[in-house]
Amino acid sequence: MIVTSAVILFVTIVATVAVMFYPAKWVTSIREVSLCLLAASWLLSCVIRRQRIRVDIALIPLCGIILWAVLQMVFGITVYPWRTWISILYWTANAAAFFVGLNTFGDKRVRGIFFRCLIWFGFAVSILATVQSLTPNGKIYWVFPTEYSGWNLMGP
Repeated sequence: MIVTSAVILFVTIVATVAVMFYPAKWVTSIREVSLCLLAASWLLSCVIRRQRIRVDIALIPLCGIILWAVLQMVFGITVYPWRTWISILYWTANAAAFFVGLNTFGDKRVRGIFFRCLIWFGFAVSILATVQSLTPNGKIYWVFPTEYSGWNLMGP
């Protein structure tokens, strides 16, 4: 479960960075949904296999933020309900990321491999950004139009 979680987290990061320029809600939903599903699978796996999960006191404020927003929705005291629902999803994904990271990266070997892969991914994005800025056509990945046509675009 640990290696699988690390791979899913890495793929989620790559997918999020690859499409973060696109102005739509589904772009952020990729990260939020995948992290929540991954946290749910961790919890389910721990219940089925009777494994111990790692928890930390830092989860309390993260869950408190979610609880506060849910209480606003339940009692109808939110100023902007749609934005409150979006915030609930955002903070739930943050709590899920913290929970999954806490349980996945307790293994030093997995943590080291994951961070090395992130460094190589960052290096690849920097090379792509440099090539894209040297061959500007006002589009992201030379395909997708952007409103910043006069700018020297760097990265995705």
